[in-house]
Amino acid sequence: MHKTSLSPGVFSLITASVPRTPAADDGAPSISDILTQDYCLNWPILSEYFKDVVAERKDYSAGARKCGALAAKVYHQVSQVEPSRLQDVLEQNLSWTPAPKTLSECIGLLGTDNPLRIHISLLIASAVLERALGDVYLTVSKAAQCPSLLRDLLATEELEMTFGPTAMYLLRCLIGPPSGLNLRNVLWHGFAAHHEVPEEYAYLLLVVASSLGKQLTNLESGPGKGVVIHRPYISFPQEGLMGRVFEDLSDSDLAAAEQLFSHSYFILPSMLPTWRAAIRALREKKYSHFLVLILPALEHALRRLFACANSCPERVLTAESTTLYTTLDEILSPVLSNGKSNHLNEEIGVAKMEMLLDLLVHPNGPRLRDRISHGEVDFCGLSRTFPVHLLCICVIFCTQYTFKEDVKQVPLVAKCLAVDYVSLFHPISLLRRELQQLVSYLDEWRDIPSPSHCEEEDFHSFNPSSFISAVQQSLERLLPHCRPACLSTLEDISSLCQPGHPTPSSAPLLEALLARVWENPLPTLHMARGDLELTEVLRRTVRNASAAVMQIKETATLRHRQWEQKQLRSRQRENYTRLLASLQTYRAAINLLVVLLAVTVSYIPLDPGICKKVIKFHKKVLQFSENLSSQTHPSRNRWEEAQTLCHSLAGLATQLPHTAIIYAHTDPPDTTPDT
Repeated sequence: MHKTSLSPGVFSLITASVPRTPAADDGAPSISDILTQDYCLNWPILSEYFKDVVAERKDYSAGARKCGALAAKVYHQVSQVEPSRLQDVLEQNLSWTPAPKTLSECIGLLGTDNPLRIHISLLIASAVLERALGDVYLTVSKAAQCPSLLRDLLATEELEMTFGPTAMYLLRCLIGPPSGLNLRNVLWHGFAAHHEVPEEYAYLLLVVASSLGKQLTNLESGPGKGVVIHRPYISFPQEGLMGRVFEDLSDSDLAAAEQLFSHSYFILPSMLPTWRAAIRALREKKYSHFLVLILPALEHALRRLFACANSCPERVLTAESTTLYTTLDEILSPVLSNGKSNHLNEEIGVAKMEMLLDLLVHPNGPRLRDRISHGEVDFCGLSRTFPVHLLCICVIFCTQYTFKEDVKQVPLVAKCLAVDYVSLFHPISLLRRELQQLVSYLDEWRDIPSPSHCEEEDFHSFNPSSFISAVQQSLERLLPHCRPACLSTLEDISSLCQPGHPTPSSAPLLEALLARVWENPLPTLHMARGDLELTEVLRRTVRNASAAVMQIKETATLRHRQWEQKQLRSRQRENYTRLLASLQTYRAAINLLVVLLAVTVSYIPLDPGICKKVIKFHKKVLQFSENLSSQTHPSRNRWEEAQTLCHSLAGLATQLPHTAIIYAHTDPPDTTPDT
């Protein structure tokens, strides 16, 4: 068993570069010269110190060793300052960052007896600093996008012109490429235990952050003389869904979790203090501290499982500069970098993998580790939802790998294991919710009011009988092919096209159909590329249809109010009556569309050859939904053109089960009218 997850070279570079006692002949500037009176770095002195290595752009190991000596001397001076005074002085130059208060709290934390103070300060400071540097880059360059990798950001000309070559070289040595100290990645990917990174680096990084702020204010031109434009923090709309998965945790649950951690071989003994400190942070409602501790610790534990499952123990260690790290992207990938299958899924099971993918990977999920580690969130504004959700996931893992036989009798464990988890943010799961939302929007048409002082025939003058007949025929051909069979009786089909005003609700029947389709959970884990592409086409279709349904209701409601208040001109009244005359047609078409989508979903996963044909077919359906959304937009109100589109869907729908899915021998003839 590895005593450390730092490879020998990385371990030596990080730990041995910092002398226990600063020496006078170590090449670093003297203690009296290294800092200014406000505890900022003396850049002219440092330029001289780094002059023999500052031009290096590939190997930062020599600069990293110089950083160790520099960190020792910075620490020797600032650690003698009263913590509150140091916090007050450094905070004056942190306003250039998006989170000066958060960085100030990190400075204050270093003066406490918290055993994880170094870890927490470095993790948060590196994230905030990355975000701040990105803001400066965007302000200076006027670019639309910031480099996604920190090492690429630190190599930009804009930042070097703003802060100078010495400052940027120092940052690259500290938190840049793997050939340097690479503290950001070593910590955020969970390679370093709490005792393995010298505290001198935490002080140095925070002094650097303050020094960069002072550098900005001293510039004759540039963002320091104006304003650094900060990007808004991201929000987490997923919190509502995730907050309903697990119950909230009591203090006794937190105590049980801490006890469970001590008896689980999911956690290395060297990492146990980090897990305990995370529980303590959650107990104290310090949610940002909990997350920055537990996310890297969880990645560390998962990496060990990954290495065991795939018989590659060397992947537990940090990589040297010539090799890629084993990070969450690969740990949770279906295949390894060599093309072989990743056996972690077999080791932990589908449900646990779905939990991890939802929380950390899926694009529509919170992508929690990425968002927090890159400083995209407000550390002061994090809620309890994600910490509770994440801790429950950790409890489930620790329960699977524990020395205790009676662990499942613990109430905390019992309620975590009771959750029958289904993916929340896989594209199929998103499609399911979006389809249900479309049906809900359509059901709101029952509330569309009828105008007073108007004869019924005025707004039902259009006879949709031929169209309704076509829709019924399409439904009769579609529904028997739905797996499992549902709503296949003529009575049910007729009710989906029932005339009347106000528009009758078809929601119960459609909801019943969708419920039957989703009775057998679709395989969401590592779906084939073709099935994912098809799912995305279906989602785009649903979004356009939902937009059309909402637009129609909003326009009908607005026009009714204007009708009652006699504010409509002659042409507007005619347009309004055409809308009301078309409602039955639109409703029948949307009902047909929902059935068409449900039938398709019921056949996923598809054979790759058939899948291509189904995608081709549904791109035509997507075109229909896009045109319908466009024609019903309030700026257009093209109701007759929208009716023509609905007629085309009735003919198009009959092509799906007989060619694309069932037989799939030949491409169906393209009989779609031009729209």
